[in-house]
Amino acid sequence: MISKIIRVPERHYIETLIVGRNNSSLIIDELQSHNIPIPTNDMKAIYENIVKTNPKYFQDESMPVDEEWVEGLTLSPMFFYRFKKPTEKSLQGCEGAFKILEDPKVTKYIHALLLNGVPKEDIELIINARYNIAYDSPDFDVFIHNFACYDGWTYQDKELYINNVQDPEMKKIVKKALTADRTELIWELGLGTDPKASFDDMLKEMFTDSFFYFKKNLKYSTDDAHRFAQLAVKLADRMDQIEDKKKEEMDLFKELSIKLDTESTKKNKTNKKATIVDKDDMDVEIPERTEKIIPDLNALMNNAEE
Repeated sequence: MISKIIRVPERHYIETLIVGRNNSSLIIDELQSHNIPIPTNDMKAIYENIVKTNPKYFQDESMPVDEEWVEGLTLSPMFFYRFKKPTEKSLQGCEGAFKILEDPKVTKYIHALLLNGVPKEDIELIINARYNIAYDSPDFDVFIHNFACYDGWTYQDKELYINNVQDPEMKKIVKKALTADRTELIWELGLGTDPKASFDDMLKEMFTDSFFYFKKNLKYSTDDAHRFAQLAVKLADRMDQIEDKKKEEMDLFKELSIKLDTESTKKNKTNKKATIVDKDDMDVEIPERTEKIIPDLNALMNNAEE
């Protein structure tokens, strides 16, 4: 329910802490415990925007939380998980989101890939294919919403945010992410094996690896085998989506080409043949040109106007 873009990717988690009635000191302690940068310049704006949505709740500490209000703020399920509030909503993904948060390498990868514009579903595939499927889909969804949300950010918003990043290593990674080619970035992060490979080729390689590990783990761990099988299916589906999109674009191109050719043919058929007009039929006095004498242009123009 933020009224304007606040360049804090962790703002939803900060909002969760505010709705939990944590004071500023507790919020800062919580953020520091998770190595989350303190958004000193934006903390007041985040707090005020949340309080505006339900002032009575913050004035009366005995007032219970309204579940629909929390839903409207898009702070579910994290709020109910973090403050152990009763709810019928699924809390799936919350525990995994904190596991990702405590994994600094994967956290940096996710921020970099998001700033580069890589879709969330592709981030899950890329990271899990290189890290033996450590996290589930809901883990990524909850983590990104609460700790790495760049929804609605413009290129300029991202630039301004990166300029204020204090961690030198993180700043180097996200700065590169903003301008790098996708496959180049994936390779530089250590998530790809060939800097010249297309994203399609990367997906095919990941699919081959996942299928191999699925077959290998069938003898030792059915749970791991099942996870790799799921990953292989997701990779296959993603490759099919890309292939279908390419086919649609090619079909559209062919359709447009046919239409252009048809329109061009129609115009050629309807165009009248050029008519040659005899100078004697023209109501214009054409001056005679004496040999080796060039007619005066100004005189011609004056005569034409008369």
